[in-house]
Amino acid sequence: MDTEGSVNTFKDISRVIIPGGHFLFSIPLSDTTGLSFNAHRIFNKQSILILLPDFTLQDEVFLFPAPGNETKVAQLKDFQYCVWYAHIVKVTDQTITV
Repeated sequence: MDTEGSVNTFKDISRVIIPGGHFLFSIPLSDTTGLSFNAHRIFNKQSILILLPDFTLQDEVFLFPAPGNETKVAQLKDFQYCVWYAHIVKVTDQTITV
């Protein structure tokens, strides 16, 4: 098992997406990071955004399993998590973020 597999994956994604390119993904999200079931990684939003510094967040959805908002993430305990769907765009000098 590669303990840096997730980090390396996000680095590769950042490397291969061209400026202006879109990336949509979903991951298990909680207030704190963790490892469950021997390989099931749970992320926090900030740790993912740090791994993708050349991207801007365009849209996001939090499922708990019903849709909720980001404030509910802080209420998750132990190994509870929601599913975070995110749409990000790689920034260019010409990219205008709204």
